[in-house]
Amino acid sequence: MVKRDLIELKQEIIKELEREIKDRSRLRKIKRDAHTKRIPIACGITVHMGFHCPFNCVYCYIEEMGFKFKETEPYPLSGKELALALLYNPSFVPGRNGTFIALGSIVDPFYPTVKEKTFEFIKTISTFLGNPIQFSTKMYLDEESVSRLREVVGKNPLSPLITIITINKAKQIEPKAISPELRFRTIENLRDFGFKPFVFIRPIIPGITDEEIDSILTSSKEYGAEGIVAGSLRVNKRILSRLEEAGVEVHKIKNRIKGTLGDHQIVIEETDLKKQVVQTALRLGLLAYNSACCANAYVANVPCYNLCFFTNRCVRCPNDCISKLPTVDITDVEYCLKAAFNVKNFSVSYNKKTIRITLKEKLNQVKRKQVSTFIKTIFRRFVKVRVSKY
Repeated sequence: MVKRDLIELKQEIIKELEREIKDRSRLRKIKRDAHTKRIPIACGITVHMGFHCPFNCVYCYIEEMGFKFKETEPYPLSGKELALALLYNPSFVPGRNGTFIALGSIVDPFYPTVKEKTFEFIKTISTFLGNPIQFSTKMYLDEESVSRLREVVGKNPLSPLITIITINKAKQIEPKAISPELRFRTIENLRDFGFKPFVFIRPIIPGITDEEIDSILTSSKEYGAEGIVAGSLRVNKRILSRLEEAGVEVHKIKNRIKGTLGDHQIVIEETDLKKQVVQTALRLGLLAYNSACCANAYVANVPCYNLCFFTNRCVRCPNDCISKLPTVDITDVEYCLKAAFNVKNFSVSYNKKTIRITLKEKLNQVKRKQVSTFIKTIFRRFVKVRVSKY
């Protein structure tokens, strides 16, 4: 799609949804919603189906984000309202080559109290926006649920991540979550309906996940997983205390902490363990990624938003992101800056991997981040934005 058409499309969908919603008080509420301001991260823009989670997984960080280990409450927006909130976000780009959407960062999207909300969100995103969607879950999805998932997503790309970090110690580590055995059956059901499920091995807990990795990956292969995504553990004092109380040998974690542990979360050093997981998966014939965005890009058949293919982090998977990169035309970049952000005084240069934008007018840090994210999403290149002093 021509970049100019993409910006016009975004405005057209906004007008269509505003006509359908009509209620001015609801439109005001949507414009104040957090999804209108959230800037996408490596995995995309996180979409919340609700608040809180009752699973009490001892490694979980939702308390650090202001949420609680209690019954999940549904998000107050409808599907169309959520889609409109995303479109109001200056950083958001609609379409298959647009912003990646991630469901499941603070709640399980298929927990009973928000399951219907998730189906609604997926259907609306697929119908109106067409962006690649990824969800992570620990719930059991039976054949009826997966069949419905296939129906609501239509031809839109959907990347399922099924979290499994331990089999033997699941009750100890994830006391209220569904059993790993049922999660493996979820993988099987998803595969039977044409999805490409990945096992989400995040977080890798030293002394637990690494010691079980052969059995986790062997079962993943047997149940039809397309591949795995490996991720590191984040801890602070409170999380480390919960792990210790659950019987985890925390000295194996402490040995991997760089710096002083306090209230702030620290990602522990697990390069060796991630490498072990990835290499074991590859030997079994599974795809293996270090980032969830790579699985989403692979399923959607588009270049990854995280641009890892320009770095040594790329695992050179069959998606071959570089072969799918859009061309960069400086006039298209200029049009995007003018039409999407009303920026007038600037210059643009491009050199292989990087688009450089020099602004000759003041722009606050948030707006500059929105500009760089938007341009990066459309062109899949690194973007450097600076403000000239003259």
